[in-house]
Amino acid sequence: MQQLSYPRFKASQLSKVASAVLGGCLEVASSKVKSFGYLYDEQHFITAVKDDVRVVKLLPNSFRTRASLQKLPVKTPTRFSSVQFYLDEVLPALSAHGACGLVFAKGGGLQEILPTELVEYQRLRCRVAFHALRFREEIRGLGAQLVRRLEAHGRPYVVVHFGLERDVLAYHGCAELFQDLQTESIQYQRKKMLISAEIDGELRIDSHKQRHRGLCPLMPSEVGLLLEAFGFRNDTQLYMAGTEITGGQRVVLPLRSMYPSLDDRFTLTTDQERFALYAVDQQRTPDTSEPGSVYSNAWKKLFVWGKNRPSGYSYPSQKGWWRSVGECEYGTEKYFASTPVEGETNDIQLLHAALDYIVSLDANTYFPAFDKDRQGLPNMASLIMGHRLYQSASLKTFRPNRSVLSALLDQYPHDHSQEWNSWTRAMREVLVDALRPEAIVHLAHTAKSELFLAHPFPECFCRIGQLIRANDFRDLSEDGELFWGRVRMCPARTPSEH
Repeated sequence: MQQLSYPRFKASQLSKVASAVLGGCLEVASSKVKSFGYLYDEQHFITAVKDDVRVVKLLPNSFRTRASLQKLPVKTPTRFSSVQFYLDEVLPALSAHGACGLVFAKGGGLQEILPTELVEYQRLRCRVAFHALRFREEIRGLGAQLVRRLEAHGRPYVVVHFGLERDVLAYHGCAELFQDLQTESIQYQRKKMLISAEIDGELRIDSHKQRHRGLCPLMPSEVGLLLEAFGFRNDTQLYMAGTEITGGQRVVLPLRSMYPSLDDRFTLTTDQERFALYAVDQQRTPDTSEPGSVYSNAWKKLFVWGKNRPSGYSYPSQKGWWRSVGECEYGTEKYFASTPVEGETNDIQLLHAALDYIVSLDANTYFPAFDKDRQGLPNMASLIMGHRLYQSASLKTFRPNRSVLSALLDQYPHDHSQEWNSWTRAMREVLVDALRPEAIVHLAHTAKSELFLAHPFPECFCRIGQLIRANDFRDLSEDGELFWGRVRMCPARTPSEH
C-alpha cells in the first residue's frame, strides 16, 4: 500500500539539501503518482527556502525539449549516499551540462548522520520538513475540520496508528497472527515479494517469534489493553490513522468494545467533503449529465465500492480463493466500509495519509503500534513522532518497546484479581518510562541513523536564554544539557521564519 511514507516525504527534503550542498537551482519535484502541488503548497515552499535554495517551477526553455532532456545526465543516489557522492558524481555532471536529474528511490538520497561541520544542513532538513513542506490549503482545511470534530466534546483525543498494511505484514513475517483468510492473503503477498526479490528469506516464518522480537505490529486489542492500563477512560475519543487495516473491522472490534468513541477519516467526513478534496487537483466537478445519476466516473474512482462490489459468482483469480470473499465483505457490508481495500488508488491514499498526518500532529496523545514500512524502513509513524518532538517535547508521544510489551501482554490475567492490579502497574511503568527524556535520548542514539527526522535533536533545537526552543519546547529534565546535549543559541532570525 502506498501512503505518505518515509521514501516519498524524505525525497522532498533530500532534494533541497542536495541542491544547497551543490549550490544549484532546484526544479519543483514530482513523483510517479502525482505532482508536488497535489499534496503541498508550492508557493509557500518556494518562499520558505528562498534563502537556502533557489527553486523554479519549470526548467529554462533550452532544457525543456525532448532532445535536450534526453541528453541530460540522471543520477540515482542510494539510500545512504554520502555528501562526497554529490561532490564527485553530481556536481561535475551539473557543471558540464548545466542541469542534472536526481531520482530518489526507496527512501534513498543522503546519509542520515552528517559530519559535524555540516550540521547546518541537518537544520535545513528540519526547516524543509517541518516548515517549508506544508500541505495545500484544501487538505489543511479538511484536516482542521477533523480536529475540530474530534475536540467537539471538549476532551483531548488519542490517535492510534496500527501499521497493519498487508505488504508490511508480509515483509516482517506476521501472517500467523491473523485468522486463516488473512494469513493466506499475507502469505501470498510474501510469496510475490520473494519471487520479485524484494525480500530474502523463507516463505514461512514463525510470526510469534517475530512478535516477541518486536518485529510485528501490536494488534488493536493489545493497544486497547495498553491504553486501559495507562489510565485512559473508556469514554476517551480515539482516532484510527493508517491507509489499510488487514482483517477489516473485525480486527478492530475488541478495541471498539473497550473504546466506543472510535473514529477515522471516513466516519468524521462526508463523501462530498472527500470528493471535493480529490477533485480540486483534477479541476473537475461531479458529472450530473445522466438523469438520476448520483455518482460520476470520478466519484467511482474515489470510492472503490463500485469496482469491488460482488458479482453473481466468483471468477478464478491469481490472487487466491480469498479474493472473492474479501470482495463480498468489503462491498456489501457497511460494517467494513471504514477499511480501504486494494482498489483504492495511490493518489487517493496520499490524500488520506495527509489528513491522518494533520490529525496526528494535533493530537493530545499519539500511539503508534508499528513504525516500519514494507522495506523495513521507518514509516509515516516515525515522521510523525519526530515532528511532534520538534513541535513540542511535552506532547504525549508513545514510543512503545514492542518486545517488552509483548512479553507483558502474554502474562495478561483475564480476571480482575490482584494479579490484574499487579499487571496493570507493571504495564503502566513500562509505558511511563518510554515517555521519559532518558528513553527519547536513548532512541535518538540508537535509531537516528535510520531516520534523522524521527529524532531531530540536538541539531534542530536552539536555546533562547535559559529556554530550549523548538516552537514551544519545554525542558523536561532538571538538567537539560544532560539529556539534550549541546544546544546552540537561537539566531535573531532563523531562515525558516518568513
